[in-house]
Amino acid sequence: MFTIEFTVNILVIFAIALFSGFIGFKIKKGMGAKKQGKINQLEKEMLSNHTEILQLQKEYCLLEQKLKELTKPVIAMKIASKEEEQINEDQQREPSSLMKKLPTRSA
Repeated sequence: MFTIEFTVNILVIFAIALFSGFIGFKIKKGMGAKKQGKINQLEKEMLSNHTEILQLQKEYCLLEQKLKELTKPVIAMKIASKEEEQINEDQQREPSSLMKKLPTRSA
């Protein structure tokens, strides 16, 4: 039978293991840096979105406060004329004049 002789130096195996560990560490560190960069980008995006929301909320509150300060939010589209006022006064007077004309009971 054929036999192949192979000699292994312990220092070579140790060097290969050390080099492999260093390469693995560098790859893992690169992946972590990439993930951290993505996390930082997402945090900045969220902060800008929250800032925008807070600005909109502030504008909304200011508008709401202005509406509360208004004493008369409804504007009259038509101003009553003097004739309409007289008709309203006459209608208010008629029931009182009718009451005077009603017969009273005598006891």
